[in-house]
Amino acid sequence: MKKKPAAVQRIAELIRQECLQREYGERIGSEDDLLANYGTSRLTLRHASAVVVAEQLLKTRRGANGGYFASRPKSDIVAHIAAIYLQTVDTSLKHLLDAQASIRVGIVGYACTSKDNKARVVLREFIEQYKEVDHINMTFDEFMITQREFARILYQLSGNPVFSLFSETLIDLTANLYPIESIFRNKSARYEEYANSVIKLGEAVYNREKHLGPELAKKMTNKLEFWAKKEDLLS
Repeated sequence: MKKKPAAVQRIAELIRQECLQREYGERIGSEDDLLANYGTSRLTLRHASAVVVAEQLLKTRRGANGGYFASRPKSDIVAHIAAIYLQTVDTSLKHLLDAQASIRVGIVGYACTSKDNKARVVLREFIEQYKEVDHINMTFDEFMITQREFARILYQLSGNPVFSLFSETLIDLTANLYPIESIFRNKSARYEEYANSVIKLGEAVYNREKHLGPELAKKMTNKLEFWAKKEDLLS
């Protein structure tokens, strides 16, 4: 891959740091403002800004109220790109389930000791609503939506954005690369069994059971791995 010129890299880093120091959507300046601030050529600025736009830290707008504006990458897009990378290095379903087990246990451990009472209330509401769901007759897409929602609540409680990114990446790759749906196809009782595990784990986290919570999280992943073996999904 051809290396970008040093001037472009230098200006891109200046723009990148400027974006990180600004609030989302905050105007950094016009093109002429940035040319004056960075003392560079228009061509170099445009090449450099394109680099930061690709990183989703910068947005450009044309017109009277246009210019350069700070932005933020979306975690689901970052996770999707990371998932694509993992596909290129022959990541297996066993690799994914092992990683999910470790990450989920870590997330739950932090979530059990969290002092974020607002997130804890959200968890309580989720559990109560989840108990009312008809799990036996749910579709796989509905199942995945609820699992992602539950995972995001745990991320919030854990207070660790690194866990969030890693777990989103693994969920994205598992759902899109492997026929994980076959674990539940024509086996509606598994939806209900897994849902009961989610409820037990949610209640353990809500009640701050720091020993039981991680243990239940590990059991949930073991359950998925056991079912995957039965469906011949693990080599």
